[in-house]
Amino acid sequence: MNNSAVYSHRGAIAKSSVGSGPGGGDVEDVLKRLGNVETAVTDLKAQVTRIETVIPGLATAASVARIEAIIPALATAASVARIEAIIPTLATKADLSTLETMIIKWMIGTVLSSTALAFSIAKLVH
Repeated sequence: MNNSAVYSHRGAIAKSSVGSGPGGGDVEDVLKRLGNVETAVTDLKAQVTRIETVIPGLATAASVARIEAIIPALATAASVARIEAIIPTLATKADLSTLETMIIKWMIGTVLSSTALAFSIAKLVH
């Protein structure tokens, strides 16, 4: 079945075949390609929707400018004085070294005691 539609506009002749043959191609091919286009458009719509949900949460130039204006106020003389007051109470390297030595000694003692206890129990059982 080879039906053709002929369209004439200002002397030009364009042919579109319904079946196979020369002209515009098979209708099935066109429908398949149109289906692919519709699928792609649906995917694009989904992506645009996701982008639209993110846009309100993005920072604007005005909000960034407000934050930049606030930052210098955070480092006031009072906050610097509070930090300087805390510094002497922080642990020094010597304090940390002493603490580390105490923990290592405690762990060695615990391991030796546990090992001795395990051997004693094993000797009693057998």
